[in-house]
Amino acid sequence: MTVAYGKTAADLRDSRPVIPSKTIYGRYRKQLIAYGQWQPRPGIDAEPVRAHLRLLQEEAQLGLEAIASMTGVGVGTMQNILYGKPSEGKPAARTVLKSTADKLLGFWPTLDQLPGRVPVDATGTRRRVHALMRQGWSMTRIAAQIGSSGEALSRMIRRRTVLARLARAVRDVYDDLWDVPAPARTAADLRSVNRTKALAARRGYVTGMSWDDDTIDDPNARPDPGARVSRDQALAEDSDWLMTTQGLTVEQAAERLDVTRDYLDKARSRHQRRLTRQAAVTSLQAVYAALRAHRLQKAGQHEPAADVLPRLEARTVAALARRRRMRRPRPRDERPAARESDLQGLPGVHRVPRLGRPVRRPR
Repeated sequence: MTVAYGKTAADLRDSRPVIPSKTIYGRYRKQLIAYGQWQPRPGIDAEPVRAHLRLLQEEAQLGLEAIASMTGVGVGTMQNILYGKPSEGKPAARTVLKSTADKLLGFWPTLDQLPGRVPVDATGTRRRVHALMRQGWSMTRIAAQIGSSGEALSRMIRRRTVLARLARAVRDVYDDLWDVPAPARTAADLRSVNRTKALAARRGYVTGMSWDDDTIDDPNARPDPGARVSRDQALAEDSDWLMTTQGLTVEQAAERLDVTRDYLDKARSRHQRRLTRQAAVTSLQAVYAALRAHRLQKAGQHEPAADVLPRLEARTVAALARRRRMRRPRPRDERPAARESDLQGLPGVHRVPRLGRPVRRPR
């Protein structure tokens, strides 16, 4: 036995022959086959993956290196899927691993990942510009924010597609200004703001509140303007929130809402009266519905709710109108004249030739 003097254990370990990984995998595979436990790695059809890769190259204009950095799939693997190995005479792969297919098929670049020259759908860009116009931002002001002219921006958003760099620029400006009213420091600025708002309203543009972040770029999505809120309701709800959560007084809440104390008090009072009136309508509708259901039950009849509710609403409105008329005194010219039959038999009143006020006999 020969002893290697002066050599450490690491030197002896490094001097051992290196077994290729393929050989280790082959031994492991044969062992599992002998035990009946071998399960080959599942592969799926490579044609959909190949078509998706070509779509990324043609429409998104992404190279294999860019796709590899975003998906984690090697460039060689994608080359094997697309072209095979011509130097070795191997055609394009017929199957790919499921994990590789999931990574590639589940990837599509976002707006930030696209090259600036790639055309994208102009729907989101157009909607963002229109929403800014509802805030009073003219096309010229929006274009100045992105380093363009108003005429060029107006012409570009009317197209079906815009460049990705323009879509990114408009998106960034919109994210900063979507809830900021356009400034009006001079009379000319004020005229421009009012003219832009009127134009946007006339053309039916909607505000940014009507869009969600995941629907503004969807061509099939429709704006959601929400329920209309009166100014009195908005002031009342905002002032209640400020006084409840922030601990502000009525004067401080009015100053924060940019209105006077007297105007805020009147708005809150009007809103409270409206709530009271709505509560009365709801209660009367419930009473009418219960009475009608009881009456129909006694008669052994049945009436669909769709036929009952419109009449209940009409009756409720009519009842409230009658109550208001009863509380309100009539003007003198609207009061009915006394009838002649009502005047007969009254002491001191004689028959008059025409209807009107009674005439008393002189004593």
